Amino acid sequence: MGTREMKIATYLSLVVRRLWAKKGILFGSVLGATLVIALLVVVPLYEAMDVFALSSLREGLPNVLLEAMSMETPVVSTRVAGIPSVLIDGENGLVVEPGTHTGLSEALERLLSQPQSRPVLAAKARHT
Repeated sequence: MGTREMKIATYLSLVVRRLWAKKGILFGSVLGATLVIALLVVVPLYEAMDVFALSSLREGLPNVLLEAMSMETPVVSTRVAGIPSVLIDGENGLVVEPGTHTGLSEALERLLSQPQSRPVLAAKARHT
């Protein structure tokens, strides 16, 4: 583990000990492991992404899309099921028709070639 990860692990350990001492609360191993994985693995992955793309043909409202939006990662997604209820084309991400490879590639090219637009869309996505 790197320095950042050690700081996070130390902080989590301290929080758990304090909660246990004050309230008798102890996180279950699954919850604790999930939290550590999220902080040490998933968060850095989203932070490293220039753009998140979801090319689903069928979905409900995917958690991975909501995670990317909450991490202020610019999003390109297909217009299926519940996605248009949270992702508005051109406002907080880019939405393309499902099954259109050219639509997806054009949207990705747009965000990659216009880096100044990514933080604006990402910030709006975070506040959706």
